[in-house]
Amino acid sequence: MQRSSPGTQCYACEQPATSAEHAPPKCVFFFFFFFFFFSHRRDLPEGIPDQRSHLITVPACVAHNQAKSGDDEYAACCIAMNAEGSALAMAIFESTRLRAMTRNDASLGRRIFRTAKPATNREGQETLAIRYEVARIDRVIEQTARALYFHETGMRWPSACKILCPRFFRDTGGHEESLARLEHLSGGFEELRRRQGELGVVRGAHPDVFWYQLVEPKPASPLMRMMFYGTFEFFATAS
Repeated sequence: MQRSSPGTQCYACEQPATSAEHAPPKCVFFFFFFFFFFSHRRDLPEGIPDQRSHLITVPACVAHNQAKSGDDEYAACCIAMNAEGSALAMAIFESTRLRAMTRNDASLGRRIFRTAKPATNREGQETLAIRYEVARIDRVIEQTARALYFHETGMRWPSACKILCPRFFRDTGGHEESLARLEHLSGGFEELRRRQGELGVVRGAHPDVFWYQLVEPKPASPLMRMMFYGTFEFFATAS
């Protein structure tokens, strides 16, 4: 475990830092974390690159690091399962070691699949409909946003943090209008990215797995876009 420098405070609170938290959580990088840890091998599955280096870390207390490891694994697995259109996410999810972690007789699998019900997709194929613990996933993404903001600025996220995700959208009224706003927000970030200016910089050492964009249109009002596997995005806004 990486230790934080003496005297430093946690990225998310005023408690003393005792370790270094990865942002996003290290288990997001399933292709090396699960395979490497459980198989005790130094080689990786064919076609999956080794990206164990240059991961972002920030100083963290126990509550904002080790104490939430179960939430991290749950969120990372749900994202990989739902990253439609990503060949990398599919390869990770179908790897032998990860399947063993998510079988119905494993604790992580039981947690994910306990709400599963038989369903039929648009192509008429039998599948499972799963009710995910969205609030739990949001907590992980919120902490990731706070950690990345600290990494970029050296300061804590200035206020409450609201997480938005088109894939895990919760309809609380005005469904179409809310989704349209998210689409507009995504389009704005993508335009900044296309222009390749300072505001559109995509950050992250391993963008095929995760990258993020950060803008602060006015003081103490950060806005962040986080992309997993090139297909699954979250937004964090100051609220």
